[in-house]
Amino acid sequence: MSIATTLSGFYSSTEQAAKLLRDYQKSIDGKQEKITACISSLKAEDESMFSGSSEIDKLCKNQASRFNKSIYAWQSAVKKYVDGKEFVNKFEKSLLLIVFADVKAGKSSLGNFVSGYSYKDTPYGRFYTKPKHYSYDCADKSQPSGVETEIPEGFEVAVIQATSTIQYFTLLDGLTWVDTPGIHSLSAEYEELAKDYIKYADLILFLTPSTAPWKQDEAEEVEKLLNSGKPLLVAITKSDSTTREVVNGDIVEVRKAKNQADREAQENRIKTEISKIGQSDVVNQTEYISISTRLANLAVEQNNEELFEQSNFPKFFEQIGRIISEKAVELKMRRPKDELNSVINELVGGNENFAGIDAISENLRAVKADIAESEKKITQLKAVIIDNVRNKINNEVYSMLCAQKSKGFDNSEISQKVSGIINEYLSKEIASTVGDELGSLDVKLSETDILIDAKFEKKVKTIEYSVYDTGYHTREPRGLLERIRAFFFDEEFKEFSTVIQNKTKDIEIGDNFNEYADNIWHSALSVIQSRTDDELKRISAEYYSKISNAVGSMESRLNAVRQELEELKY
Repeated sequence: MSIATTLSGFYSSTEQAAKLLRDYQKSIDGKQEKITACISSLKAEDESMFSGSSEIDKLCKNQASRFNKSIYAWQSAVKKYVDGKEFVNKFEKSLLLIVFADVKAGKSSLGNFVSGYSYKDTPYGRFYTKPKHYSYDCADKSQPSGVETEIPEGFEVAVIQATSTIQYFTLLDGLTWVDTPGIHSLSAEYEELAKDYIKYADLILFLTPSTAPWKQDEAEEVEKLLNSGKPLLVAITKSDSTTREVVNGDIVEVRKAKNQADREAQENRIKTEISKIGQSDVVNQTEYISISTRLANLAVEQNNEELFEQSNFPKFFEQIGRIISEKAVELKMRRPKDELNSVINELVGGNENFAGIDAISENLRAVKADIAESEKKITQLKAVIIDNVRNKINNEVYSMLCAQKSKGFDNSEISQKVSGIINEYLSKEIASTVGDELGSLDVKLSETDILIDAKFEKKVKTIEYSVYDTGYHTREPRGLLERIRAFFFDEEFKEFSTVIQNKTKDIEIGDNFNEYADNIWHSALSVIQSRTDDELKRISAEYYSKISNAVGSMESRLNAVRQELEELKY
């Protein structure tokens, strides 16, 4: 494979990885913004609207308080997630390759070649994309701890600098190459930073020099790296040698690749040593390659294709290229996707620190059931209220009618007085009975005319008696002669006799006061039932509708947010 083809393929893969990462990151960022907006849309409930003294009011107020505290907890959780992503984004905006090696293993030289810095003034300078290099300098005490500084011209290759800094560059936004200090030279203050890099690494590259491969301290370091579970590539650097040859009659030193047998022997030896550490998947999948950065630099300077093949960089770039793939990017994005799903699951299901949307929604449903049960009890108080006021109102109405009897009865006046009695006693009874359930109530019924279908009347009895009248009384003519005389001469005929007359007369035997009073009470009872129904419905509408709507609104808002969050999950 030619130098140009190798470099072009490597950088093209890097650019493609960058594009895929940007697309994924854009998707994740968009969902993150929607999660933030979704939770921010939840507004706190006004707890003061549940100001009553009833158990229902207290229950609703307590739930509104939990609702409000949960909103704050959810918003804090989302903020923590968003803030936490700032550091993580640094590693997720590109694929991360982290290099570990002892001093003098050629880490910085290798990094400069991969970045293109080494061949910027060669025939292949067109491939140099001028990535910026940065470092966390442990040796420079003039800089605050952990400050990132830009390196003007590639990685420093001096031994002191190489062993005291974490250096990195990002190539075409697709690959971040991290050059760590030498083994055991990492200061304590930067050890945690290196661990973070390892945590998010997509490939760990371990370098060991061909001149002295696989020392004891290297074995210890590799064992730690294998325990991280990250893919491992072992490169045996400086895999070249110098020979003396005659060129144009002159004896010159010529740098060549180590022969293939020597390379394979070193690779197999290191492979055997690593396999002793543990038969894990990482060990079995670890790859080994011998490379020479010196030969690669000479090859691009001299445009020497054969020398480039001997450097083994075509195979080296091919192995690295395996992580710069669509599949690798998808795996890279699995963690942020899982984290986004995780924060949604926590918002919905809760965790040890706060109740989730489902728990609060379930509580609200329970409160709604309690409200419905309490409202049902209120409607069932009608019979109790009527029973409690029946005797009081009946006795008061009867006493009023007795007092009115001597004055006479006017149905309109009686209606007003009965209405007043009903309003007084029924208002107090409703306030008292319903108040036991809902707390203090102020119930004032309006005056209502009562239609009285009754009439007060005296009671009379009709009796019959006979009257005897003795004396001369006109009689009917007798015989033909008397009938002629009566007919022609109007003559009357009398005789002495006793006449009996049957007569009737009405006598007062009392009045219909009791019936009148009963009729008035039945009219009043109908009004009492109707007024009690109306008042209980009014109380239910004013009290229960308000709190039920408030609780229902909280639940509805949570359901909408839950649905929106579920739709945002991967």
